[in-house]
Amino acid sequence: MVGSPARYGADFAKITDPFWQQDASSERKAVHQQRLDKFRPQVSKLKGSDALIARYIMNAAQYWYDPHFDSAPFWKDVHLNMSLLGSFFKSFGNYDVRHGTPIQRPILLALGRYDYSVPYTVWETVIRDWFSNLTYSLFDKSGHTPFYEERERFENELVTWLNKIGGGS
Repeated sequence: MVGSPARYGADFAKITDPFWQQDASSERKAVHQQRLDKFRPQVSKLKGSDALIARYIMNAAQYWYDPHFDSAPFWKDVHLNMSLLGSFFKSFGNYDVRHGTPIQRPILLALGRYDYSVPYTVWETVIRDWFSNLTYSLFDKSGHTPFYEERERFENELVTWLNKIGGGS
């Protein structure tokens, strides 16, 4: 699992907002505010897929290790199916990984230290108690996308994990 929350629901902002306020550096917050001031007028005029993508790009300081990172090239010619995406997020409802039975299967959990959309701290109370076969990696120079931001380390950890569980080649 990469960038996945341990729980999700209407109160998720009660977790992400305090983490941002307490953890983000003053420089990161300033960069974020500058981007909001610069892009918010244009973003507010957009709708649907274009609005969602523009908000993601605008909020770079909350998704990327480098708060100045411009992810716009990743989104060139991308159109999101908003109906499908809405159904996907609706399916989470009040999702909590602790509802149900503890997970016995091998899990690789890769989280970015600077992911303010899915803080690694959400997992702290869940990791020890809910997974009997978990490999947990916190990527110190990543936000929401450790597979991109720390590609070599991610690939090494993934291959090591696959070999450990018998799924490597």
